[in-house]
Order: sequence, then structure tokens, then C-alpha cells
Amino acid sequence: MKKIMIVDDETLVRIGIKSLVVWENYGYQVVGDAQNGEEAWEKIKESQPHIVLTDLKMSPGDGFELMERCRRAYPDIRFIVLSNYNDFENVRRAMKEGASDYIFKLTVKADELLKILDEVSSRLPDKEEKNSRGHHSAENRRAIKDSLIRQALSEEPVLLSNIWERLKRLSLEVDMSKVYFVISIRIDNYRVIRRQGDFLEKDLLVFAMTNMMEEIFKKDLKAEIFHESDSRFLILVEDQTRARKAVEKAFDLLVQSSRQYYGLGISGAVSTTGRGFSWLKKGWMENCLTLEGRFYSVSGKISWYQEKEWRKMELPDSLRTVVFGNLLERLDFLQAEAYVRELLEHMERMEYHPREVRRKLSRLHSLMILYLERHELQTAEICDSRGVELDTLAEEYDFFQELKRSELELIRACREVFQHGEPELGKHGQLLRQVKQYAEMNLAQELTVSKAAALSNMSESHFSHIFKSEEGVSYMEYINACRIQKATVLLENTDLMISEIAEKVGIENPNYFSAQYKKRTGKSPSEFRKMLEDRKTQNLETVQTAGDLR
Repeated sequence: MKKIMIVDDETLVRIGIKSLVVWENYGYQVVGDAQNGEEAWEKIKESQPHIVLTDLKMSPGDGFELMERCRRAYPDIRFIVLSNYNDFENVRRAMKEGASDYIFKLTVKADELLKILDEVSSRLPDKEEKNSRGHHSAENRRAIKDSLIRQALSEEPVLLSNIWERLKRLSLEVDMSKVYFVISIRIDNYRVIRRQGDFLEKDLLVFAMTNMMEEIFKKDLKAEIFHESDSRFLILVEDQTRARKAVEKAFDLLVQSSRQYYGLGISGAVSTTGRGFSWLKKGWMENCLTLEGRFYSVSGKISWYQEKEWRKMELPDSLRTVVFGNLLERLDFLQAEAYVRELLEHMERMEYHPREVRRKLSRLHSLMILYLERHELQTAEICDSRGVELDTLAEEYDFFQELKRSELELIRACREVFQHGEPELGKHGQLLRQVKQYAEMNLAQELTVSKAAALSNMSESHFSHIFKSEEGVSYMEYINACRIQKATVLLENTDLMISEIAEKVGIENPNYFSAQYKKRTGKSPSEFRKMLEDRKTQNLETVQTAGDLR
């Protein structure tokens, strides 16, 4: 396992490179990072990395000074320069002074960086690597503490003493005998994003998000990060001077990083303070209530706990469920849509408890499903523009505005299905062929449901329904399959780098491209190419053997 250190005064650059890939899968371990040469020098003395990725313009201690110090004390360390496009003269000087290579830090691709690292690693002197065992223990420590924290949030108080003792033995950054508060971080609309399939593998997501949180929150705070569940993370922070301001600053940076690198929205909640292990679950429960209370807000915000009183849901007679049922009975979908719009506006104005809102909407969905099935129409294929179906819609979205948009899409989709009926789906075949042809010719472009719906002159929800009914898969699933198919052709018939192939099929992040390719084909792009090379070698050997026999 080759050890890497990242040195750059831009936090997002360090976070981005650390989270670019699961480094251990490629034989590398990020043993530290620093924001300037002085900090890097102290960490290098402690961890002695094999390779240092460094910026040149930093203070105190720039990249040139760091290289000079290491040349005298640790001559085996190799340097790769993190460069900007306008930094050619400094890069040339660094190469003359012993840097092994350089890479443009703002457009760095995983495939490109790994290739450079492999080339530099091949020139390293052979030495016994002493710290691989320590790395595994660090990974084990993370898994153990995540498991313990989940138990602590679910077990009865009488069973917590053993968990508390085991956590203390892990030497956490936060002393829970002192005053601390609990922060919850949620990936917003996680189930909807997972349903679309345009997402990182779960393990890679957890790895990347945990790394980002550790980089950001531990910079100015005494903090400990835990992975609580698929979409949620827990952070314990000691309540020191100016800690609250530092939390808000760190959260804003985390919002920016998660959007920039992964296209994810996040929300946060902070509990009141307490001390002792027993406070952990109480603080977490406060955060659960706070996140639930953000139902009428938007993504990207952090909220401090305050007790909230919800109005009891009291609807006027015109919005009773039986009224909606009568409209469906008469197949009066124009009035049914007006009913849904009025109901949603009333709910938003009164800000009823999210659970009551979801229960009310679920009852409406049950009626819609009942009338669809009564007319022998397929309910499972009616979905909104993001692929969410009637029977799960009420629970999928974290924010009211998104739920409202989806509800209106679905009532229109129901109206169109009742008007057209399932037998008429085939008449859309020509339109769908045109949409598919356009997509296949423009895979490098951004392809969305809204664009496809506009091309076919349908609403997004109706297009999604028609496409899935005709093709058997959602539109985005079809696009992803086309991208993988084209990538296979390019891998087989060109010498393009994997990052270039990813761009040509419309996937900007080569790491995500590799993960999706392996998920769909069973092999990573590099493994697929190696298999092709092995086949060519075998065929060549067979031909040569046949020639020798003649």
C-alpha cells in the first residue's frame, strides 16, 4: 500500500482528491493532508508518505521549500505538482527541481491521476511497507464505532452501559463527559435519487461523505463522525468557544462540496447541549424532530433545535376525501386536479404536521389506484417525472414543495391514462423511436426526462408512463444502458483513455462511470480492456503455434 499526502491551501481541492476514488482499492492510502508547506512538513515527519501531491503557491511554506526540505531529509519521497493552467513557469521550475509529474488540479480525473501515480510508484525504491496493518485497524475502528453508535440509538437504556464502555476504549475525539451537542446530516430525497439510479455506489458514497465531513468539521472543531444509516450521518461536537459559528461555517462548506462533487443536497440539524453517554440518544431524537420540522423549507440549510407546535389538521368540507372520490367516480379529472391543487395550497398555508399530510395524500392515492384498477388500467406504471409511483409517493420526498409538484404531475398522468387508455399506448411508438434516435446520437449531451417529453410533445409524467409501458424500463434506465453499450464499443475499438470515454458517453465523473460500468457488466472498464488484451495475446500465441506446426 503506497502512502499519499495531499498539500493545498484550497479545502475543496483536498476534499475532492481525497474523495475521488476509494484509494485502497488501487493500492494507495491517503495518510494525511495539509493546507501549507509548514503543516505538511510536520505531518511528513510523522507519516513519511511515498508520494506527495502538492500545490506550489502556499504560505507559510510553499511547495518549492517543501520539496527542498524533503530532498535533504527524505530523498525517496516523490512529488506530483497540483497545478493551475496559468502556472506553467512554476511547474517547469518544479520539474527541474525534482518533481516527478504534474496534474491540473481543477479538472483532475481519477483515471488520469491513477495513471500518473502508478507511473511514479513504479520508480519508487522497494521498501517494506510498515503501516498497512495500521490502515486496516483504522478502517476496522471506523466500522466498529459506526456499529456501536447504531446500537446506542436503538437499544433500551439498560443495555447501553456495555456500548458506552466499548466506545470509550476507541478513544473518541469528543470527550462525552464534557458538554457536547449532536449534529445530524441527511442526504435529501435519498430514496428518490436511489430510485433514479444516477448515483454513487453505497459504499463509495459513505466513504466520500465521511471523508468530507472529517476534513471539514475536524479542522476547527473537536468532532467525531459516524455513519448512522443509508442517508444519515451523526457528528458529535464539544461545545467550545465559538463552536456554533464554526458548525455553521463547516456545514455551508459541506453543502458546497456535496453539490459540487456529487450533485447531492443535504440538510442538517443541531441538538441542544448535554453531557454523558445518555445524552447521545436524546440529542439525536431532537434532531429527528428538527429535520421533520423542515418539511416546508428547502435543502441546504442547518437548523438548531426548537420545540415546534403543529396545527391539528382541520379541512373544510370541500376538501374531504369523499369529495375527491366522487370526482373520480364521475371521471371528472379537471375538477380532481383543481381539488388536489386547492388541498396542497391549504396544507402549505396551514403547515400541518408532515405525518398528517402524508396520511391524507396516501388516502387519495389509494382511491386513485382503486379507480384505475376498476377500469383495468395498470397503476404501477403511473409515475412522476423522477420515476416515483403512486403507492410510495407520499413517503418519498423530504420537502413539501417537491411533493406538491409530484402530486400535480401524477393527477395529470392519471387523467391522461383515463383519456387515452392502455390499448392506445402503441400509437406513441413513432414518437418514442424519434426520442430514442435523438438520445442515441447525443449521448455526450445532458439527456433529461424534461427534454425527451418536450421532443414528444407530452408532459413529463405522461412521457415517463408511456416510455416505461412501451420499453419496459424508465427513460433514464434506457439512457444509462445506451451509455454503457457505447462505452463498450469505444473500449473495444479505440485507445481513448477511460476518462475520455466517460466524457463521450455523457458521464463527467470517471469514477462514477467506472462504478456504473462494473455494476452493469460485472467488470470495470480497465478489467474489460485487460480481458480483451489477454484474448488478443492468446489468439496471437495460437496463430504462432499453428505456424510452427506447419
